[in-house]
Amino acid sequence: MQYLFGQSVVQGSRFFLDGWIARLCETGGMFRKTIHEGVELRLLEERNADEVFAVVDRNREYLGQWLPWVEGSRSPADVKAFIGRARRQFAANEGFHLAIWQADRLVGMVGLKPINWADSKVEIGYWLDAEAQGRGLITMACRAVIDHLFDELELNRVEIRVALGNAASLAVARRLGAVSEGIERESFRIQGRLVDIERFAILRREWVKC
Repeated sequence: MQYLFGQSVVQGSRFFLDGWIARLCETGGMFRKTIHEGVELRLLEERNADEVFAVVDRNREYLGQWLPWVEGSRSPADVKAFIGRARRQFAANEGFHLAIWQADRLVGMVGLKPINWADSKVEIGYWLDAEAQGRGLITMACRAVIDHLFDELELNRVEIRVALGNAASLAVARRLGAVSEGIERESFRIQGRLVDIERFAILRREWVKC
């Protein structure tokens, strides 16, 4: 979740505030995008920091195996700082981070690294509370976001990078129809060890809606 944010670079970025993502901020971020009965996507707000931290902390051992940002998320203040950066990213037209809510309980997130408007592409990331797995929530959430990226932002390419061994996240990428483009050997450090990453991508012309 700890990304560096640059600047939007092309006129095409005007597409970002079209559609339902734009409506997420119409009433202070309270717009709710229902993706399934009882399941919603909501734009992150600073007041969600305690809830996000509680889920991360409860899943620290599980998530920390695969996600390097977990180690640096040691308090609600750390999460609040991330949410502040995420809101600035959104305001700068560079992408968004959405919380996944099930029955009014925060169970995970889907987020974007800064959109590369010049090359019409973006990288998507996701995580889920271990207790909420096995219900298709992440796949549904990613589909809703990717629909938006292709249909309303008119991006051409969505990338997913997953640590080898992270079977659940690898399975999500494949269910989404993402094409493996190879292995990045010893690509980033998690818990002191360098891990290999499998890189996936979906092109707009390949995207199949369900």
